[in-house]
Amino acid sequence: PCKMADYAESEVPIVSLASLRDGSPSDALVQELGDALKKIGFACLVDHGLEAILPDIYDLNKRVHALPDEDKKQMNINSHHRGFLPLNRSPTFRDENAKKPNYSESFLEQPDAATQPPGPYCVFNGPQPWPSTDADFQPACSALSARMVAFARTLLPVFAQILGQPQDFFEPSFATPQWFFRLLRYPTPPLEFRDKVIGAGSHTDYGFCTFVMQHDLGGLEVLAAPQADRSAENWFTVPPRPDAIVLNVGDTLHRWSNGALRSVRHRVVHDAAVDRHSTAFFFDPRYDTQIVPLRAADEAALYEPFVYGEHITKRVRSNYNTLPPKVDQATTTST
Repeated sequence: PCKMADYAESEVPIVSLASLRDGSPSDALVQELGDALKKIGFACLVDHGLEAILPDIYDLNKRVHALPDEDKKQMNINSHHRGFLPLNRSPTFRDENAKKPNYSESFLEQPDAATQPPGPYCVFNGPQPWPSTDADFQPACSALSARMVAFARTLLPVFAQILGQPQDFFEPSFATPQWFFRLLRYPTPPLEFRDKVIGAGSHTDYGFCTFVMQHDLGGLEVLAAPQADRSAENWFTVPPRPDAIVLNVGDTLHRWSNGALRSVRHRVVHDAAVDRHSTAFFFDPRYDTQIVPLRAADEAALYEPFVYGEHITKRVRSNYNTLPPKVDQATTTST
C-alpha cells in the first residue's frame, strides 16, 4: 500500500485490499484508496481475493476471440449493445493521433434483462447473444461476471467512506446494478498504422467505476495531471501485473463526488508483434438513479443532478451506432 507522498503523479499507486477481505474496510484503506482516486483517478488493486479466477477470465477472453468468424457474426452486437463488436466499430475520436476507429474487437455481456427495472432509459434491456458452437461459454462467462459483480459491491462501502458518507450510502443505487463485462482483443496493427494511437483513443469512462485486467501485456496509458510548468500532455504507462486489477473512476462517480474523485483520460497504445487481450468490467448504478453531487453545506455544486440511465444512453449513442436512434416505451421494456 502507498500513501500520497509515496508515489509520483506519473504512476498508478498499488493499494492492498487485504483489510477489506478481513471484514469492514480499515481506515488506512479508505485513506489510501481515497488519496489515489483523488490525485490520480486510478489505483492498482492487489490482495483482492480474485487471484484464482484471473487466469480463467484471461482464458475466457482468448476463447471468445478464437471462435469461428461465422459464430462471431451470429453474435453481432445488437440494438441493446450486447454481443460481439467487430474490428473498427468502436469509434472513440478524442485523440488527435487517432484518425481511425479503435483498432479492437470485443464481446459485451450485460445483466439478464429480467433483473433490470423497466423505464424510459432501459434501451440496454434485451436478449444477450451467445456462441452457438460453444455451449459451455455462456455459463462460464456468466459465472465470472457474477464474481466481478460481487467483488465490485465490496468496494461500495469504501467509496462511501471516502466521500464522508455512511457505509451503506450506495446500496440502494446498486440494488440492481447495470454493468458491462467486456472481453477485448487488440490485434497486431498493420505496419502502416503503427505510428497511430488506434488501440483505444483518449477518453474517460462513462459510468461509476471500471475494473481492468491487462493480463500479460501492457498498453494502458493514463494522462498525468496538468502542471503549471508543462504545456504538453504527459502520458504514463500502467505496467501489467498478473495478480492485479486496475481500478479507475468514471464520469458518473466523478460528478457524484462533485469532482473530488478524478475521472481521467486514458488510452491504449498497442504496437507489439502479438495480439493484446484485456478485460474490462464497468460497474454502474441502476438506470433510474438520480445522481446528486455530494458536497459540504458551504460548497458549491460543480455539476447539475442527472439520471444515470439518461447519461449512459446519451454517451453510448454518441460513440456507437448500436442503440436505436430514439428512445420510446416500445424499446425500453424488459424482455
